[in-house]
Amino acid sequence: MGIKEVRNEGEIDVMNQGGRDNDMRFGWLCSYTPVEILVAAGSIPTRLDAGDLFLSETNPHIYQLMCPYVRAVFGAAQKESFDPLDGVVFMKCCDAMLRLYDLWKAHLPNQKAYILPLPKIQSREAREYFADAIRRFSDSLGGDLGVSITEDALRKAVSDVNKLRSAVQRLYRLRLEKPGSMAYSRLRLLIRQWLSGSPAQALREVEKELKDLEGKPAAPSPPSARVLVASSTLDQLQIIEMIERAGMTVVADDHCSGLRHFDGLVREEGDLFLNLADRYLMRWPCSRMQSDPSHFERAIDEVDGSGAEGVIYVALKYCDHSGFDAPRIQAQLKEKEIPMLYIENDYTVSGLGQLKVRIEAFAEMLREEL
Repeated sequence: MGIKEVRNEGEIDVMNQGGRDNDMRFGWLCSYTPVEILVAAGSIPTRLDAGDLFLSETNPHIYQLMCPYVRAVFGAAQKESFDPLDGVVFMKCCDAMLRLYDLWKAHLPNQKAYILPLPKIQSREAREYFADAIRRFSDSLGGDLGVSITEDALRKAVSDVNKLRSAVQRLYRLRLEKPGSMAYSRLRLLIRQWLSGSPAQALREVEKELKDLEGKPAAPSPPSARVLVASSTLDQLQIIEMIERAGMTVVADDHCSGLRHFDGLVREEGDLFLNLADRYLMRWPCSRMQSDPSHFERAIDEVDGSGAEGVIYVALKYCDHSGFDAPRIQAQLKEKEIPMLYIENDYTVSGLGQLKVRIEAFAEMLREEL
């Protein structure tokens, strides 16, 4: 996050405070990034996202048939539009992210750049391998920063991040129990803020939202179709606003910057590095983890548990993971007679017009079935 200016309509950086503070900030992109290590090192983990403002800046460096999220982040970084960062952590989650890491090192050499391997399977060997990678990352980061990432510091970081995850999970449950109490577009805006600050500060803000929500009754509202939104990452708030303006209520999500990011806790006793590996590899998986059928099972469970009457799958254009993922989910939804709208997001304003038409048509179809 940390964009210093208004992006597209409805997208304003809620974290930028208009200046550099004294805290270290490390950017991260993939939800499999072990942010606990960054917190234990005394830095603020800051999720990087960007709109379409700087896509054209990437044309000399990245071919246009590349992940729009990667292109948007690199363009924003080139224009120095993120709040100042001390470094960035990448994961080997896809080819586009590997290329972004290469570009970052070549064109932004003054920032520390780290990349961690990410297994696609959940075997004991995979967890041990990932635990060792996290341990080596911790040693490397501590050495580069001149700090000692102690076991006590890591244990506190794990505890703080666990508390934040638990609080956000409660917020999702409470919002579902009280229909109309919080628009999904507002929840998404808040989560963007929480993913770009210290876990302790974010926890205080989540607890405030929980207290406010607990005091609210369920808001009466006209009948509207209940939908789940699915994606790899869903950062463009305009798409969420289109869904809501079309008369649909987003009751659940399945994407890397939503509830999936907060799923699962890290055990606080024993080998913390192995515990971190366990949590990240065993949590609600993303579409990258093709060998794990629980991804589809959890998505269907969310549909059932939320009472969603339809699913809107927002795929990043040129994302192979989404391309393989969506048809398999759609087939399972078809068995339950739940319709799914598949749309592709290329991060451009020009592409939003056709998305609006298709979203409105989907909403009308669902209304006819209510």
